[in-house]
Amino acid sequence: MFHVGQIVVCVDDQWHSNYSCPLRKGTVYTVARVSEGDYLDFSKVVGRGSLLLLVEVQNTSSIGELGIDDGFRAGRFRPVNPKRIEVFTSLLVNPPREDVSA
Repeated sequence: MFHVGQIVVCVDDQWHSNYSCPLRKGTVYTVARVSEGDYLDFSKVVGRGSLLLLVEVQNTSSIGELGIDDGFRAGRFRPVNPKRIEVFTSLLVNPPREDVSA
């Protein structure tokens, strides 16, 4: 359903942990990675499914055992029609972060 480079919009920014949610409902993000993994709630596994790593956000509350950001539950997002001008306007306001690890 989702793929790398796809533009998505957050539809669920409700957070059930001790960390503040870095997502904002209605904000447009770019998919950096799609993976399968566990859904956690207070470090307890509550489900399994697709996870999205986003270009614009590091999810410090989901850093896994290997020190890698596991991403966000895919159900928090919906695909966006990239031809809609509002998508590009939002990207201008919130540009993707550049990878400076190289």
